[in-house]
Amino acid sequence: MVTPARLISPYYPLLLTALLLGARQTYIVRSRWWQMMVGGVLLLALLVLVLTPGRPLWPAQSVLSKVLAWKPGQRSIARALAVYSVYDVRSDPLANVRALLPEGLSVVGFMGTADDIDISLWRPFGHRRVEHVLLSDSPEQIQGRHISYMVVGGLNLSDHKTTLAAWQERTGAELVATTTATMLVSQGPQPWYVVRFPK
Repeated sequence: MVTPARLISPYYPLLLTALLLGARQTYIVRSRWWQMMVGGVLLLALLVLVLTPGRPLWPAQSVLSKVLAWKPGQRSIARALAVYSVYDVRSDPLANVRALLPEGLSVVGFMGTADDIDISLWRPFGHRRVEHVLLSDSPEQIQGRHISYMVVGGLNLSDHKTTLAAWQERTGAELVATTTATMLVSQGPQPWYVVRFPK
């Protein structure tokens, strides 16, 4: 277990009720230092709410772009801008990959790392199904699931010490298009391939 604090946190409110039992708690709550600490906690919570990259409540990219143009070479500002830019498209990170798939495709294969998100390939929702494929799957297993087109992550291939060419040779897949997409800022832009299995 690596996250006991997260697992125990729902029970903390039950422990806090014990603080309200004594009469002395009214003196503590009315004291100046307590009110300053409460104000500090509320301020920290507000900062987290405003600055969260997934849903910032301020024009993060506009402001950071202007600051970076004014002070070029600032690594921390460049990193912050990259984080906000990646999270801005986090709900549809492979939109440019999806654009390479043919119209009306009902099933698409997907082979990526455990951190790669396939949500983009499900769109339009209700019209397409995504089938996850393992690197070890045989051509028969892949085509038996009615997969004619597949999206392959370059990072997944390099993590398994192989190349697209080696995987194509084993499976008979034909390369249709290549592009890049960024899933995590720490990984940077990674190659993505759209391949087709001949009938």
